[in-house]
Amino acid sequence: MATQDDYREAVKARYEFSAWSGRVKGDPDATRKDVKLPETPVEGWILERVDPIGEGGERVEAVDRYLFRRRETDGRERVMVRLYQYPTVLAAHEGLIDVVMTFMATSLPRCASVGTEAGDVCFGSPGDVQTGTLFARYNVLVQVESIGADVVSVSSLVQAIDALLA
Repeated sequence: MATQDDYREAVKARYEFSAWSGRVKGDPDATRKDVKLPETPVEGWILERVDPIGEGGERVEAVDRYLFRRRETDGRERVMVRLYQYPTVLAAHEGLIDVVMTFMATSLPRCASVGTEAGDVCFGSPGDVQTGTLFARYNVLVQVESIGADVVSVSSLVQAIDALLA
C-alpha cells in the first residue's frame, strides 16, 4: 500500500526536485524576512486586502494572503497571492512540493517553457495564458492565481513580486 511519503517521493521525482532543491540564482546565504507586498505592485493593480493565514505546515514562519484587483474592472479581474516565508531555501523548496501535492493536475510545466521567468525555481499553469504561477526565490515561496470572474494573466504580478524578492 502506497503511503503519503511514497506519494511525496513520486511528486519530487516528477518535478525533478533533486535538480533544483536547495539551489538559488543569487547569494546562497541570502534570506528574506518580513516580506510585504506593495499596495500597487504593478500599474493598474491595487490591493484589496491582506490577511495573515495559518496554513502552510510546521516549517512555515509566516503566510500572508493578498487579494489584488485591476483598478478599472469593477473587481471582475482579481488575483490572489500567497506569500510563504520559510527559515531556509530548502524549506521553501520542500514547501513548493507541499503545495503541488494539493493540486489536481499531475504536473505543471516549468515557467521557462511557458514564457515566464521567475524565482530560483518556477512552475506555471498549462495553456497560452498564465493564470497561475508557483515559484520560490530564496526562502520565500509565492503562489499567484487568477481568481476573478474574468480570467487574467498573472505574469506581470509574478515579475513584479520576483523583482521585489531578488
